[in-house]
Amino acid sequence: MNTSLKRFALPGLALLLALSAGLAWLSLPRLQALRADRMLSRANEDIAAANQALAAFDPSAVSFESFVSVDSIRLAGAALEDSLPAIDEALARVGSAAEAVDEAAGLYRLPQGYLDYLERKREIAGLRLEQLGELKQTVQELRMIYQDGDIIFTAVEEMDRLWGQVEYSLQTVQGAPAESGAALAQAAVSMRQLKGQVDARYQESGFFLLASLSESIEENAVLADMGKELADAVFAGDQARAQQAAAAMEAQLLRTTDTSSSIDAWIEFRLTPGVDSFHELQGEQEELDREAAELFRNRV
Repeated sequence: MNTSLKRFALPGLALLLALSAGLAWLSLPRLQALRADRMLSRANEDIAAANQALAAFDPSAVSFESFVSVDSIRLAGAALEDSLPAIDEALARVGSAAEAVDEAAGLYRLPQGYLDYLERKREIAGLRLEQLGELKQTVQELRMIYQDGDIIFTAVEEMDRLWGQVEYSLQTVQGAPAESGAALAQAAVSMRQLKGQVDARYQESGFFLLASLSESIEENAVLADMGKELADAVFAGDQARAQQAAAAMEAQLLRTTDTSSSIDAWIEFRLTPGVDSFHELQGEQEELDREAAELFRNRV
């Protein structure tokens, strides 16, 4: 090639290269969107796997509705126990999906519509991870009360029955002190037998609510003992002793707790917030899913 031809060829080649580079630059957003699509496809597969892992888990199980009988408590406890591996798998899958979405969001020169869509997907993944973490913690807490729920439920029911006997016996002390004394003594014995069952379970599981329940039962048994002391004093006609027993009973009554109060307080302050948060996050996630579906249609 002679010198004059070279002079014309070189600028032409430079222009061609410039045009090719320009076309490649202009096509980059589309190519990046295709790459992002592949990453999102992987993320969606992980989300589908997470949903599959949780398919057998009923969100309504995250409640206290099953705490109504020993049989329902045992069934709910078993279901909660079985759900933990599924929740762990779902957490791992959603974590993997979140990584894929982050990777896609880091691609260069994505269309703004796609970036908006990915931002919403990141919010959804973060919310899902928060929800699953909340779910796992709440299930672990619920599992504790359900695994010992049979003895707790039985003890509370039995204490309600025994306390009814104590109240009735105290009301009849003046008219039938001997019978009232015998009934109060038997109530105290029954309470301590129940306490022994609770203590035995506490030695097995170590669930602190059982210790609180045991203390409450003993407080009520002591109150029954004092009731018997009052009945004995009335039966003996010893007014001074009766007044002393009545004053001691009044003081003990202030120290005596309802056997279900500590359980109710634990449920209200330890578990209810987690249950409520789980369901609130579920609603937020569903709203974000709807927004993401709209953004997906306008991503490119």
